[in-house]
Amino acid sequence: MASFRKVLVTGIGGYVGSSIALRLADTCEIVGVGRATKFQLLREIFGDRLRLVESDVTDREAIRRAARGVDVVIHGASPIVERYCREHPEEAVRTIVDGTRIVSEAAAAEGALLVHLSTLSVYSSYRERPMPLREDSALLPDTTYGDLKVRAEREAHGVPSVILRLSNVYGVGGAVAPHAHMVTRIFATRAVNGEPLTLIGDGAEGLDLVHVRDVARFVEEVVRQRPAVPLVLNVSAGTAVPLRDLAELVRQMAVEMHGRAIEIRSRPRPAGQVRPTRWLANDRARELAPWFPRVSLADGLRDLLRCAPAWAA
Repeated sequence: MASFRKVLVTGIGGYVGSSIALRLADTCEIVGVGRATKFQLLREIFGDRLRLVESDVTDREAIRRAARGVDVVIHGASPIVERYCREHPEEAVRTIVDGTRIVSEAAAAEGALLVHLSTLSVYSSYRERPMPLREDSALLPDTTYGDLKVRAEREAHGVPSVILRLSNVYGVGGAVAPHAHMVTRIFATRAVNGEPLTLIGDGAEGLDLVHVRDVARFVEEVVRQRPAVPLVLNVSAGTAVPLRDLAELVRQMAVEMHGRAIEIRSRPRPAGQVRPTRWLANDRARELAPWFPRVSLADGLRDLLRCAPAWAA
């Protein structure tokens, strides 16, 4: 990758944003926009490889200034928790939809490529649909978060952009720990504490798990190749692992790595809380990056169990 590229990353203090910035920092000049709560940690990790700008993505003038002279804008700033979007609807709209509009305008003003990070939730979360979901599948969001991300995609479509629909991102790979609500982190943390892993129902629900390091490397490919736009790509493992199999893998690794005998329990599923297995076709992503994805589920889980003691403390 050419070292002269200048890249703006929004959501720099987030799990995915910091992972992408870390991947690009050796070959690109990085400007990171976000809240200052994680800035000290980021400075410790990046040193002078990162210029930090404290700003909300809805501050049009601050975003314009931060984007000055950039070649690529990677837009990852967004709340991702459905409950937050339902309980704070105005703030969620402001950040996800209005923020994407402002970031898109700033990218267009600089003639920069916009790489917009979207989500599998735009396809639906609870609706039964034929699998796998492909980039030309209808967008049928059935959550507040998914609906707002569809609206954000429409904003991004208005400028030269690559929209990446991420499946369930997990693993260790950036400056910031995985989100505490992620099932992979929950399982890993409970396992190193010797606590049981709890499944809802029979654990048949499957998750399409893509490692955060693979996501960051894929974004690097997009920055390097500058593919023809507009372009929408699923960034996913291309398969789903049932939660009961995931729990069993974590249980086995807890024994091997920490000498912990972990019990797997099950509790009844509340009425109406059925989330069908979903996974995204990733053949288009593999056309752009034939190596993708690279990190195996086993290796990704081992890394989580190595790091989990720090989170469990």
